[in-house]
Amino acid sequence: MKRFIAPILVILLLTLFCACGKPATNTNSIISVPTGNVDNATRTQQTTPANTDAPAVVDNIRGGDFNSCAAFYKGMTDALTTYVDVAIGANNERIMDSNPSGYESDPAYLPIIYAPFASGNLDFFATLGSTTEEVKAAIEEIGFFNVEYDRNSNGEHSVRYCDEDDSGEVITIEERAAYQNSSIRFERIENGRTVEFSEFVWLGGDMYALQNMSERAIIEYDGKMIKRFTHAQNRFSHESEETGDPYAWSVKNAPDTDSIWGRTDMDEAWVLQKSAVNGIYMVFELNYGTLNISGYKQIGSDENAEFETMEQITIEG
Repeated sequence: MKRFIAPILVILLLTLFCACGKPATNTNSIISVPTGNVDNATRTQQTTPANTDAPAVVDNIRGGDFNSCAAFYKGMTDALTTYVDVAIGANNERIMDSNPSGYESDPAYLPIIYAPFASGNLDFFATLGSTTEEVKAAIEEIGFFNVEYDRNSNGEHSVRYCDEDDSGEVITIEERAAYQNSSIRFERIENGRTVEFSEFVWLGGDMYALQNMSERAIIEYDGKMIKRFTHAQNRFSHESEETGDPYAWSVKNAPDTDSIWGRTDMDEAWVLQKSAVNGIYMVFELNYGTLNISGYKQIGSDENAEFETMEQITIEG
């Protein structure tokens, strides 16, 4: 049984998608990505039903349980992806048109794939049903075995199951998910070791903090449009083949010591905190129509990769 929906597969799929054509070139306005029939002004209150994740106050924008809240955050990261992809595509197309034979040497040319906070594992978890029978059926259908599922009224879920790698070795997998106050947390553990975690935290109003092992962001999002954000990506480690760890970073955000669960004090300084130890790879900052990109360009790949400081690129919206 092949291991399920690894983040590397997600990136490869995004790479293939982005390679199918040039992005649109209109960057004259903030990108708006619909997230369904969302009414930013509509709020409802209800008492907490028994044995559900719903809080006493249900927010129709972010949803009242893990699955609906995860869908909201996916809409946010999709909007973030679209905005940056369109802006970079327009920037690159302008450079290619002005210098067809030498555009790759232009310091403002950015041959990157932007895929923030992608997690196929989290996306799949958010599609699972609410009963033990539904969850077990969905996971066993894929080919996993020894499935166990726990759920409590505090918005916490966990599912445990087993898989086999290509050599026939059994891998024990546990995935933990939690919902509280329009925020979600997801952690994946393989053979007792955390290999993935994501935290999406509502800070109040239209402000959100996002974090996984290799990224942090503060985003202003009204349910339809990205207005401003600061997003930092940590520098990749190239020791994965030696360590067997495809989730290794030279500087990573740890799920225990760096957790933001239950906090609301995160800001732009928190996003850039890892730069103090030279761990930042790239920084993307949008401020009401002006996108700034800074950090390092990766030269080469694998163990031969080097990082060169890049000039800040400013793209006006």
